[in-house]
Amino acid sequence: MGIRNHRVQRDYWTIGESEEIRRNCSKAQRLLWAIKTIAFVVAIIITTCFLDIKTAESKIYLRNKNFIDIEVPLENSLVFCFHMNPKDKLSMVLFYALDENKILHEFMYRVLIPKAECLKSATEYNSKLLRGAKTVRLVGIGPNAEEKLGRIEKDFPPGSILAKFKQTRGLIYWTFIRLQTEKGCRAYFSEDCILPKNYWAGLGPQVALPQ
Repeated sequence: MGIRNHRVQRDYWTIGESEEIRRNCSKAQRLLWAIKTIAFVVAIIITTCFLDIKTAESKIYLRNKNFIDIEVPLENSLVFCFHMNPKDKLSMVLFYALDENKILHEFMYRVLIPKAECLKSATEYNSKLLRGAKTVRLVGIGPNAEEKLGRIEKDFPPGSILAKFKQTRGLIYWTFIRLQTEKGCRAYFSEDCILPKNYWAGLGPQVALPQ
């Protein structure tokens, strides 16, 4: 009788141990499933970010002796109001786009305008079109001139608003026509925003770009 009770008790222990093992295995399986799910979600996020970065590259749709149509990531662009001296009464809205060859393209308004108007225009470009955008597309006519690296290093001292472009290999000047982002369009002549997005890209043959 004692032996039988001992065997029964031992069988209960075995059953209890088996149930505990199953519970532990079930917990381990749930934990493993949760880890796999988290890893999968993280992989999707990383892949999505990578794809976003890859699609936000500089692209020149057209560049010839008359026009340029260029699109760059937001971080490779800049819009601000330029004046040589804080006491100047007239200023000029300037736009910058850095291409994949580290050539900086400057787009300038056709005329100087009162400083208050210039500051207002630059603020509107930044707040309404650039803020939150992924890329900036600029169209210009020209080019007016081209500068080499030495001049750029002199013009972009540390602390300057243009300092982030200090690694550029050259600077090309254009007259501004139009700026466009996924948030909208604004042009020197308002009717230029009525034209199709790729209008200038089809105006002529592409020319060889400097390397």
